Amino acid sequence: MIELHIYGPAFGLPSVDTQCLAAIALLKVTIPQDEWILVQSNDVSVSPFDELPALRAASQTWVSGFRNIASYIRDEYSGTKLANGVHSIDLKLSDQSRADNEAYLSFLESRGLPLLDLSLYVSSDNYTTVTRSALSDILPWPQSWTVPHHLREYARKRSEHLGLSGLDVDATREKELKKENEGLSAAIPKSLRLPKKSVTSLLGSSAEQARFRLEAVTADLFEPLEELLRGQKYFLADEMSVLDCFALALLSQASIGDLPQPWLSNALEKYPTLRRWTAENKEKVFGVEANLPWTRVTERSWTQLVQDVVNSIAESSPVSIASSTTRTSSLDTRNASRPHTAGKSKYDRKYLFHVKQRNHQNVVRGVITACVSSVGLVGILAYSGFLTLQWPTFRRSHPVRQTFGQAGSFLGLR
Repeated sequence: MIELHIYGPAFGLPSVDTQCLAAIALLKVTIPQDEWILVQSNDVSVSPFDELPALRAASQTWVSGFRNIASYIRDEYSGTKLANGVHSIDLKLSDQSRADNEAYLSFLESRGLPLLDLSLYVSSDNYTTVTRSALSDILPWPQSWTVPHHLREYARKRSEHLGLSGLDVDATREKELKKENEGLSAAIPKSLRLPKKSVTSLLGSSAEQARFRLEAVTADLFEPLEELLRGQKYFLADEMSVLDCFALALLSQASIGDLPQPWLSNALEKYPTLRRWTAENKEKVFGVEANLPWTRVTERSWTQLVQDVVNSIAESSPVSIASSTTRTSSLDTRNASRPHTAGKSKYDRKYLFHVKQRNHQNVVRGVITACVSSVGLVGILAYSGFLTLQWPTFRRSHPVRQTFGQAGSFLGLR
């Protein structure tokens, strides 16, 4: 039995993460329904590389990340036709189509994922109204407090090259407040200044100024896909390929219309072939009738809860903050992950760096755990009466009083 561990549902889809959605689509079209289960883990620690989606197959073989899962499924089921009409992924692709498959996958990652960042995370109205609450619903405590903020910061950095930071109302408002407190405006009492703009008006003006830029970057994504799909059932063949699985995941999230600022779904509406294909396959693969093989989520034990708290503290430690520029978030889908097989690991330089970094973090977490455990043990022993804490008392030392005899008594010097 194959287990696919993913982040939980959001936005009417079975997962909040693009890679997880793509992995679900991949297994849906390649593995018979009774040979795999879907686990809403929301916990990256289940994977040896701290990454979801993570697939666990026979003999404790773990594979993480969509591209690696696709490679594993392709290798394991190559040249075979599975039961129930399910096919071996990319079996019918020619050499040219396989090259196109990789090229378009890279295209979707570089052009499509930053647009999802802008829509779901950078756009303040969408993030505060929809995305943050969706993440809080699926992430366990205390990650539900810390992870959404980190994800938004990563999304800002990944999409800043598009030049559309104006969609971030929070950052725009901070800049305006800074300008208000500089120069001549600083001398004007705040009560006499012009009324502050509301969040809605700020977002409207920012989005209006960025409208032409938005049209350009969305057209760069959707137009090539529209041309590639026109007149075909799928992008590269008459059966779903790895490209189709990833495209379906990305376009399903792009088509989310129930947002305060649905500019991305509105842009998709301009491409009827792409819009129709997305709607039909989203219902077929991710809809209620898809009957995905969900399994019950195991409740966290108190030891896991303590470990999660310690991990959150460790992530906020100076060591972790200093190394944050070199690692990606748990929901980051920009870098292809490395496959990990029990007893058969690939020790390339990137993998060694990853292992070294994890060992370094484990040291930090170990120190924090030891400190917290020691303080807790002392508190429990003191509360139960097995340990009596005696605090040192400090007595003020008085100088030796000096007497002056009868003359001192006469003068009042005592």
